[in-house]
Order: sequence, then structure tokens, then C-alpha cells
Amino acid sequence: MSPKPQNKSEPISPASLLKDLVCQAIDADINGIHPQDDLIALGLNSVQVMKIAGQLRQKKIKVKFADLIAVPQLKAWLSLPQLATGTEESTSEHLSVPGAFDEGTPFDLAPMQHAYWIGRDPNQYLGGVAAHFYHEFDGQDVVPDRLEQAVRFLFERHGMLRVQILDVGRQQIPTEVSWPGLKVHDFRHQAAAEAEQSLIAVREQLSHRQLDISQGEVFDVQLSLLPAELKAGGTRLHINLDMVAADAFSLRVLLNDLAKLYLEPEQSLVPLNYSYPRYQADRSALHSKEELRAEKQQAKEHWQGRLADLPGAPQLPTAIGAESKDTRRVVRRHYSLSADQKNQLAELASRHGITLSMTLAAALAEVLTVYSEESDFLLNLPLFDRESLHQDVNSLVGDFTSSILLSWQGSQSGTFVERAQRLQHNFRQDVAHGSYSGVEVLRDLSRQQGQTVFAPVVFTSALGLGELFGESVRSAFGDVNWIISQGPQVWLDVQVMELKGGLSVNWDAREAAFAPGVLDGMFAAFTQLLECLIGSPEFWAQPIPSLLTAEQKQQRQRVNSTAKKLSLTNYTSSFLTMLKATRKPRLCIGTMSKLAMGTWPTAPWQWQHTCNFRGLSLVIWSGFYCPKARSRL
Repeated sequence: MSPKPQNKSEPISPASLLKDLVCQAIDADINGIHPQDDLIALGLNSVQVMKIAGQLRQKKIKVKFADLIAVPQLKAWLSLPQLATGTEESTSEHLSVPGAFDEGTPFDLAPMQHAYWIGRDPNQYLGGVAAHFYHEFDGQDVVPDRLEQAVRFLFERHGMLRVQILDVGRQQIPTEVSWPGLKVHDFRHQAAAEAEQSLIAVREQLSHRQLDISQGEVFDVQLSLLPAELKAGGTRLHINLDMVAADAFSLRVLLNDLAKLYLEPEQSLVPLNYSYPRYQADRSALHSKEELRAEKQQAKEHWQGRLADLPGAPQLPTAIGAESKDTRRVVRRHYSLSADQKNQLAELASRHGITLSMTLAAALAEVLTVYSEESDFLLNLPLFDRESLHQDVNSLVGDFTSSILLSWQGSQSGTFVERAQRLQHNFRQDVAHGSYSGVEVLRDLSRQQGQTVFAPVVFTSALGLGELFGESVRSAFGDVNWIISQGPQVWLDVQVMELKGGLSVNWDAREAAFAPGVLDGMFAAFTQLLECLIGSPEFWAQPIPSLLTAEQKQQRQRVNSTAKKLSLTNYTSSFLTMLKATRKPRLCIGTMSKLAMGTWPTAPWQWQHTCNFRGLSLVIWSGFYCPKARSRL
């Protein structure tokens, strides 16, 4: 329970405000928090730390997220110069730059939007796909006309649902809505089996759809009506959203708004006095100030100083001939934790000062280590960071995401706790320099290495953002039945979100890109690892045992059983014997000369003589290939 609010007429010190915000975030009394307590161990997560930093900045207390995440303790926070003295200044309604603003003027794409736009190009590696959410909700008695009216109000409320992505890499919000209206699939006259096939066909059509973002097509809603044999009055809501227009938190915003507009059509939503284009303009103006430019430069120097030491992406087993296959289609694997399981996992993680998000990220990294050729690799982590520039910021729809590249050092031994703590330490260090985004770091790596560098394994944590599908959404449209997401330059996206008090964990992967059985094996190992972490407190303090099944161990033993009795013969003799056994061998010298078998010498000195006669040098190479890193030989 948070402290009793002070009288609004009395000035509040920054220290008192900070304590209030911390107590609200972790639902605790200030008297129960020791100044040197690890706030992460008390349940605080990085998203909440971002919110606290934003709320302080909104009160004109210049505290950076990096200042707070570095040492998450009240004592350390209260000792910051910005919080040690002074009082809270009077809060303006927003930090927006004053003056008239033209909402219809084209404006620049945000970094992640630009990456999504470029990734639509089929000539790009792992490109040719849209960054895309698709959701299905199975409900009852959803009224088509009422739904269509609610959707139209939603388009009017959120300009980014009308956004057009221009050919020059900019965006513009027109006043007109291009949405053609609600498409209704009426399957009520069909038999149950036929209707189920029809629903699958609709899913196949919509789940990997590329909306025409150049024409303002970024959001679509359709409705299927089910036969009574399947469910009396049954309906299925189909929602398509292109992520170039809205991030995951924005999806939550628009679904809640849509539910309210549908359930209470006579009630208007509270008007928005701010917009995404205005937010981007204000943010650009804010970050052009000397202090923030210096911070960005410092972050850039931090990352550029690490370029030579950053590992690459996980090298996972790929399908033979994957380059000739259509690897654009994504398949989802799903795992859920009940509220009790989630709470148990969070409690055990907090005992070791690890957030729930980092626990799940470490579990993923442990599994990837088993299957990757390299034990050290990068994970791509999206960040949800809405700067508190206006009181309506959290009610907007748009792309507010950034990303960081998180380094996992799987080659360093240790228990699960020790390895997870190292990962969390890396995260805190890297996110403190998050003003220079992962997209920018990848560009720097590409320039340095002379080839395009990717980070195609993504870990997306929405923990701390609240339930993605709130009670009003489920009341209006039913429970979510099926979800899929995809994105360019992504092999595997592991997403974690809160659902019905528990956790929903989804693996969205380009199935055809991986060797057969790899994804099933990794997913099974991941769920097994989570169950061990939940069920055994002692498991955390041990090195991770093998995550391979008995069949996988036997297969690896067969493959690695390369011991063979070698005859002690002369190397040259063995080589020439092999050549003579070949039907039509040719000796290629450089790229032009070929000697037929009949003209080959039979003794080493004759080889050298022949090469000298032809003005060539004789070099015999021998070696071996091992896919593991040098450190693992």
C-alpha cells in the first residue's frame, strides 16, 4: 500500500514523489522497503523503471532511465543530485512544444518503422514479409452493424490507423478513411465440418496478408458467423494490424478502445488532445537539445567501442536447400503458465534479484546454446518506451519501440542463476545506452564487416504492460483463439505477455528455414526448463543439465562417432591411390590448367618437376572443418 497522498496545494519534494511512484509500482508500503533493498527483488521490472523515469521527467525532474536501472535501490536513487534536494516544480499540462501543428504534413518514419518498411522488399535477406499481427477472438452474438460503427469511430480517433507510408520513406495521415467496411463471412448455413474448413481458409488468407500500406491500409477487421452446430450464435473476430503503424502496446490500446466503443456505443471516449505526429515532432525537438545529443553521442561511443567484441546471431541448424524454399510463412508454438505458476517463477526469480523477463530470456538463451554452433550470441530485444511528453501519450496508437542487442555469454560456465545474472547485468548496461538503438548498432556492424549483419532471434517481453486482452475485450469479442505475428529479418520471435493472471509464451518461427525437428526440440527443451525452474528451487543453483532428449543424444553420438583405424601409409601414396580410383579425375591448377590422369607424375619429386616446367608453384593443402567455435574445439 502506498503512502497517504499529500495535499496537492503543498509542494512535494522529488524524494517523496519517487517513493510514492515506487510504492505504487510494487504495491508496497514505504516502511517495508529498506533503502538498500534490491527493488528488482521486490518485484520492480525494467518497464516500470522506464515509467518512473518518465513520470519524474514529466514533473521536470531530469532523471534518466540509465540513472535508475544502473543500481535499482532507493538509497542510490535518492542520492542522485536531481532528487537529493529541491521541490517538484509546477507541472505543465504537457512537455509538448507550443504552437500550431499541421497533422497532415508528411513526417519521418521512426527507426523501427523504417526497418519494417525496408524489410518488405523481397530482395532483402529474410524480407518480402510485413511486420504483422493477426488475431482471432471466438465470441458470441457479435452484431455486425454495431461492430462496423465501432471500427469506424476507432479509425477517426486514431490517425495512425489511416497512415500512408510514402515511397520516399516518410509517412502521412490523411483525413479520409480507406477502410472499405466490415467484411462478414457468413458460414451459418454450412455444416460444422465445412464451416471449420472455411474458417481455416479465412485464416490462411488473412494470417500472412500484406496490407497495402502505401494506400493507408494498415488495420482491418473482419467477422465470421458460425453455424449453430459449432456454437449457437458463435462469432469469430479477425483482426489484422501492420506493425509499421502500431506496436504491441498500441494493439492493447486500440483493442480496449474498440471494446468500449462496441459495448457502449452511446458513450463517447475521452477526446485525445495529442497525436502520434505531434509526439514525434516534440520528441525530435527534445532530443535536439544539447544535453540529450550528448547522451546519444555517449551511447554511440559505448556501442562502437564494443563492435569488435560483439558476437553474432545464434547459428542454428537450417534446412537443406532453405534458400530455394518459401521461408516466409510463420508457425506458432504456444505454452502458457497459470497464475500460480507465474507467481512461483517470479518469486523464485526475485529471490536471486532477477526479473521475470530476464529469467525467461535466460531460459531461451540456454536452449539456443544447446543448438547453436556458437555459445556466445546476440538476442534482439524490442523496448517499449513512450516518453511522457503529454498526459495522453499512453492513449495513443503508433510505433514507440526501439531495440537493443543483448549479448549472451554461453561459453562462460556457471549455474543457471549465475548465467541469468550475467545476462541481466549485460541488459542493464546495454539498456542504459539504449538511446543508440539496436537498428543503428546493426548498421555499424554491417559497415565494419562489409556485409549486412542481422539479429534474427527476437525476445519480446510485454511484462509490465498489463494484460494484452483486458476484461472488456473478452466481454465484447470473446477469448483469443489464435494469434500469429511475423516480421522481416526474423527467424524466431519468442513473445511473453500477461494473460488471465498467468503468462502466455509464444514462439513464432519461419518453419521451413529450420532443419526438421529443430524447432520442436528447442521448444520442448524450453518448456521442460521452465517446469524445472518452477518446480525446484534447488535447480536454480545448479549448472543446467543436458536439455537433449535421449533420442537426440543418441543421434549426436552416432554423428560424432568418427573414430577410425588409420593405416600408417605415406600421405602421397594414399593421395595418388585415391586419384587412380577416380574414373575421370582432373587436376585443377589455379582456375585454368587441367592435367589428365595419364599425364600425372607418380612420385612427389616428379610432381614438383612438372610444376616447375610449367612455371607453377606446388602447394598441397590439407585441413578439416569443424562448425563449433575455436573456443569449443
